Amino acid sequence: MNPKDKHADWLLKPTANELADAMEIRASIRRKATNRKSVTEGAHDRLADQLDQAATMLRQQQAKLETTEQEVLDAFERGKMFGYAQGLKKAQEK
Repeated sequence: MNPKDKHADWLLKPTANELADAMEIRASIRRKATNRKSVTEGAHDRLADQLDQAATMLRQQQAKLETTEQEVLDAFERGKMFGYAQGLKKAQEK
């Protein structure tokens, strides 16, 4: 791979949203290819449908992961605050 390729980072490590975008773009390209049998017959392209479904699921899983990550961080912060308050209480009792 050419190190000067500005897309090299994307090829090596795409984010979930970039990967979902690429799947949706590929599905769109497949549906517009006039030489495809499904396009000429007006039929569904099963692979394109699966690419769209996978992109949607990937976005949903990424959103769920981000929400869960934030919930864990919030819980950790609440735990730190609780631990800090308990430590102050014990120090005052001495």
